[in-house]
Amino acid sequence: MVNNEFVGAFRKPFWLLNTARGRCVITKDLVKGLKSGKILGAGLDPKPFKYLRKANNVIMTPHVAGWSIESKEKLAQREKNHSGLFGIDRSP
Repeated sequence: MVNNEFVGAFRKPFWLLNTARGRCVITKDLVKGLKSGKILGAGLDPKPFKYLRKANNVIMTPHVAGWSIESKEKLAQREKNHSGLFGIDRSP
């Protein structure tokens, strides 16, 4: 959990890179750390932190791990295979 206690445990200013899914970062504590300079900058998922997009020390990047060409092909094939269950004809 990234909160005031976590931020305060660092002796020196640091960069925060949130690679976790879900709400692991307390927004108000993140903003406080960014404004104070204790957090030098942050890399975050854009969804929960949309209003921080214009901050010059924040980089937004969606979680895209696992999205390889092979995984997209597999997903497309699964969608094609299951589309008939809903009466959708996807034949060429």
